Amino acid sequence: MFGAVGTAVFLLRLAERFALPQAYQGALVVVVLSSQMFYSTTHIANDWLVVPLMIVLFEHLLALEQNSSLKNLLRLTVTMAAGLLTKGYFLALVDS
Repeated sequence: MFGAVGTAVFLLRLAERFALPQAYQGALVVVVLSSQMFYSTTHIANDWLVVPLMIVLFEHLLALEQNSSLKNLLRLTVTMAAGLLTKGYFLALVDS
């Protein structure tokens, strides 16, 4: 349940950061939550924590790009550390 609610909330925050119109924000949430990949990731593969964390990571990355402050860098770092502790999917985002 938290995976779906967290994903919806974080998708709306990410859509606001991209300055999408209100109608598109709702459509984005509906499309993502009704996709087969979301269902299989959160229910079958039991990776319910990875999806909201990945969205939060992208949102913090955009926040750091817009405003290069220590606060945004620490948020990105903590989110990346939590993602790496959760699943190995986040290793694809680590630059060598």
